[in-house]
Amino acid sequence: MKHILSALSFIAILLGFASCNLADGEGMGVYSKDGSVMNNGIYMSQVDGKEAVAVLVEKNKGGFSTFTPRLAAPIDKDVKVTLRVDPKVIEDYSLANNLKLKSVDKGDVLFIDAEGKEHKGEITVTIPAGSISTSVSAGVRELDVNKYSFSDKWAFGVKIAKSDATDVPLLSNQNSSVVTFNRLFKTSAFHWISSGESFKIQMNEPIAEDLTEWTFQIQLYFSRLARNDCHVASPNQTISNIYGVPAGMEWYTRISYSGGIQLKTGRDGDDTWTNKPLKDKTWMQITWTFKRTGLNRGITSVYVDGELQKSWETQDYMWAKGTKEAGWSIGACPWGNDYIREAKMWNKVLTPAEMQDKLYLPEDPNDTNLIFYVPFTKETMSFDPIVIKELTGRATVIVPNSLSADMQDNIVFPNTKMVIEEEDSATEAEEPQNP
Repeated sequence: MKHILSALSFIAILLGFASCNLADGEGMGVYSKDGSVMNNGIYMSQVDGKEAVAVLVEKNKGGFSTFTPRLAAPIDKDVKVTLRVDPKVIEDYSLANNLKLKSVDKGDVLFIDAEGKEHKGEITVTIPAGSISTSVSAGVRELDVNKYSFSDKWAFGVKIAKSDATDVPLLSNQNSSVVTFNRLFKTSAFHWISSGESFKIQMNEPIAEDLTEWTFQIQLYFSRLARNDCHVASPNQTISNIYGVPAGMEWYTRISYSGGIQLKTGRDGDDTWTNKPLKDKTWMQITWTFKRTGLNRGITSVYVDGELQKSWETQDYMWAKGTKEAGWSIGACPWGNDYIREAKMWNKVLTPAEMQDKLYLPEDPNDTNLIFYVPFTKETMSFDPIVIKELTGRATVIVPNSLSADMQDNIVFPNTKMVIEEEDSATEAEEPQNP
């Protein structure tokens, strides 16, 4: 077969792409394990370019994902490829992304072939001659709660174990994929009805050492992203603001339909917005990260549900050693009929994989990387007066007298929308408890 190496293909090789542009029916070079360039190879195609995908395990349906072994270029004979569940894939992925995933037993993972037959833990599939790929479904029929605890995050990894094409090598840099599992559960959330001011999560003691990197996360449900109350009409509204940073610095964040999320650090302007539109009436986890990069400089980034929205070069937004009043203010006068599920801060920059992994399950309050942790659930709150408990013991939630609020129970997660079920509904389990 004739192989054409165009200038564009050469650039792609330099970038380390393991796939090929088959628009003209021809393959292109890929890297082998030792770094040399080959004309073909077998690798695992990844969904949306992600090494891991999250799958919801539903009652009576299970949870399945598609795995697609591929050739970098077609050949003139069938290629048999064996896919195998491998716990080492989960170990390596967890280590690389600072996760604590647990592997589902190989015998509980089912591959479903083209005829609908089930294969436990391993399957051999065929890439037909002249084609570049084939696909197979794999997953679980259920996750038995007696075997697979709700408080742990379960996953399985699939690796290309072998092929019968001795002249087409297995690529080492993209030969596996990961599936993580979510399960439906019911929880509660804080319902912010109205308030003339924000509440604060404030550290109890002066800061013991300079904080040069951090992550702040808040899970919210906004009934609307623009406001016409609080004596002013506005196309956006406040989310949360850090305080206790060096004098003269401002950290102010807002959200809007068209602009997405804004980081206002002393000025407005189009470049202060992510310019990625967002929707109301949607659960979203908004994550801010900061990492110092030099003298009075750093990189600030914002994510929604683990997806990067934008990064900015900013001033050094850290808490210095000895700072007495350090914390975050959340909400403002324009808030109304909105919901908060949790707020937490870490002393490190979380990876996107960690952000997605931490979307739903509770944290261990004893995690040494947590600065503070506030689940806004019925287990941590009381009313008349409103008292909100912070779980690490290192911070206090200061509630304004003007705050009117209640608790919404029986909210079903994972969900992007507000789904509420009665207590005797068929949802699989109550909310996992903190370790």
